[in-house]
Amino acid sequence: MKETPAIDSRLATANVMVTAGIHARMRDDPQFHMEVVIAVTKFEMLDWGDTCQTDAQTNEICLANHDRLFAVYHTSVGKIYIIADAVKNDKPYETITVLFPSEY
Repeated sequence: MKETPAIDSRLATANVMVTAGIHARMRDDPQFHMEVVIAVTKFEMLDWGDTCQTDAQTNEICLANHDRLFAVYHTSVGKIYIIADAVKNDKPYETITVLFPSEY
């Protein structure tokens, strides 16, 4: 039986934030809202979406060092970025932020 992926414990307690642009679009577009929820869930399960191979490999190194994680996901309105930040190397990630590339 295949094991179902689970949310990574290093990301499980992070606060999920969205920018004003993402928030406005989620409020007005139910499909986009669901796409963001799915993308965040994938991110928390260490599925880097449409991130290039080099950045995906960098994320694996960053997980070990507790550095910034970065991923790209395509939605019905275009790309979104998801970034996770940690304050201290021995603590779980504190914040996951969803943003449009233009807001980076």
